[in-house]
Amino acid sequence: MIKISLNKLLVIFLLFAISSCTDDFEKLNTDPLKSKDMNEDYLFTYTQIWTSGERYEAWRANLIYSSCIVQQFSSVYSYWEGDKYTENNGSYLSAFWDANYPNAIKYIQDILNTIKTSKDSAQKINKISQARILRAFIFHRVTDLYGDIPYTEAAKGYISGIITPKYDSQESIYKDMIKEIKESVDAFDDTKITFGQADLLYAGDIPKWKKFANSLRLRLAMRISGKDGGAEVKAAITDAATKGGFITKKDEIAWINNTDGPSSISKNPNSKVFTEAKESSMRLAKTFVDHLIATKDPRLFVYGAIYKDDNWQDGNNIAKNIGGTDFNNYKNALPNGTKSTNNIWKNRKVKPLVQLNRRFLAQYNAPTFLLTAAEVHFLLAEASVRGWGGGEAKKHYEDGVTQAMSVFDMYNSAAAISSDRAALFLRDNPFKASGTKQEKIYQIAKQKWTANFLNFYESFADFRRLDFLDLTAVYVDGTTKTDKGKFPRRLRYPQNESSRNKKNYNAAVGKLGEGDNIKSTVWWDTGKSGL
Repeated sequence: MIKISLNKLLVIFLLFAISSCTDDFEKLNTDPLKSKDMNEDYLFTYTQIWTSGERYEAWRANLIYSSCIVQQFSSVYSYWEGDKYTENNGSYLSAFWDANYPNAIKYIQDILNTIKTSKDSAQKINKISQARILRAFIFHRVTDLYGDIPYTEAAKGYISGIITPKYDSQESIYKDMIKEIKESVDAFDDTKITFGQADLLYAGDIPKWKKFANSLRLRLAMRISGKDGGAEVKAAITDAATKGGFITKKDEIAWINNTDGPSSISKNPNSKVFTEAKESSMRLAKTFVDHLIATKDPRLFVYGAIYKDDNWQDGNNIAKNIGGTDFNNYKNALPNGTKSTNNIWKNRKVKPLVQLNRRFLAQYNAPTFLLTAAEVHFLLAEASVRGWGGGEAKKHYEDGVTQAMSVFDMYNSAAAISSDRAALFLRDNPFKASGTKQEKIYQIAKQKWTANFLNFYESFADFRRLDFLDLTAVYVDGTTKTDKGKFPRRLRYPQNESSRNKKNYNAAVGKLGEGDNIKSTVWWDTGKSGL
């Protein structure tokens, strides 16, 4: 039902956009949000799709940088700069910023301004709550990648005449996002209207929006736990108990059901890189593959594939996966930091490397997960281990793994992993109930890392918060600006910010420990978070 709604709403939105165009200069300079043709519902749909992302920033921020830093993809090609920690292409580093400020951030701000200034705003309190929660989701990704960013003054060029917005501190942004989420949950009113079918996440289902909001709050609270000792985690868990609960089941997850059209923006952003752009420069990283083999994880056969002659294309079709379901066939994987002169790369046509399983994960209509039940269970498991509440750690660990393995039929029915197979995995990889606190948290974190494959934004943030993986930072002479053994910790601001918003940019850079580069840390990045 939602897939049909997405197609219809996009067609209507595009028709609206075309009908709103005019050659009249005076009309172009009036407030587009005051147009009688503006429909906040369609704009909300469009904002959710932009939140899911486009090929441009997915290729650069999610794949080229984040995926390689957390060592789930690897590449020998120089433009995959995250693999060897280079920062030569400023537009790659700023891609997520450049994509979100004029699109998702602008649209969500426009929606809130339109609704709040309308005559019937009191009847639209649920729409305001939905928009405030979505706004927090959008901004948390931006600040996680860059640190201090324009927030309170962002996207207010027309509304307030602010064209050089100040950079708010990440600390203040996080406090405000948590406040916004909490207030939005409290404000929901079952007697008032919602965005209804224009809402691609939950079709206006208020109980599910509360679960999403509470779960997002838990994610944010855990992110800053190294700064506040878990105070916000405790508060999030306490409040959720009486205010709607968390996402804990498959039918509650926050996801965008992408389609094959009608607009390019409706397609899965990662899949557009893999399929539309035919990107084939990356391979599954050896660190990731070795972990899946060591734990006999059936997700290896969903995530990975072996193609004859190392070529995933068979004419216009995806080649057959000749690896099958034998773990021994997947042992030849590409380490991060490998040069193109290395024999493992030069001999890849004779000994094919583990690649992305394109049959399962590279389709345009593949789902985009924003926040899953698996992640929430792992967050609660960690909270429990730390003594911050949340229930039994072992139960949440097991539920997290089970939920993580349950979603693959949403990509392709042939990719489904049965509950019996998930149970077998848990039998062979039980929760370390008698382990140290660090061992338990690392085990939970590794399962979250495995479950969040393709959502590398979240894995990159989690990795920095905990430094949880047995990863070794790469170092290639002459190709890195970072110190040997030191991982990148953030992305760099857009280069043109130093000229168009010089004063505010300089103030933000002045607070970064090592300047505006990938070595500096963001506010919440304390490393290991108390372990």
